[in-house]
Amino acid sequence: MFGRLFKTSEPTPGSLLVTTWHEGLAEIAGIYIGSHKVVTILESGGLQEIPLNQFTEIHTAKIRSELYICSESSTRRAVSFPQAITRAQSLLEGRFGYRIVLMNSHQLCSGCITGNFDNEDHTLQLLTAQVEETIGKKVEWRKKDL
Repeated sequence: MFGRLFKTSEPTPGSLLVTTWHEGLAEIAGIYIGSHKVVTILESGGLQEIPLNQFTEIHTAKIRSELYICSESSTRRAVSFPQAITRAQSLLEGRFGYRIVLMNSHQLCSGCITGNFDNEDHTLQLLTAQVEETIGKKVEWRKKDL
């Protein structure tokens, strides 16, 4: 999944981000909404808007945390979903009646890009496949320097 670790540009509003720890054995996905803020689902507090630097430090062990940006394979540019920002902010404001408690961060991101929050995209591999289907292009998760 993280095979080609080329550096990429900064995330743009609507970009999907993943923070990993333990050398990629676990990860959390989020939506970059701009101004160094990310919307994600945290175990401790459900759906939250948090600073980008806090997103990369979610795991309490803080062992080798890394940040990846979903990017088009051919251009190495960050993939952006402006509608994902609108949907994420609507969820934060309680305007959707979805059961956020039953979702993980990958399902949240998939729902924000497609509008289907009743999805089964509960792994990074399934989220990646959904992104590729949505944009019609191959994507990679490119490492960003912290």
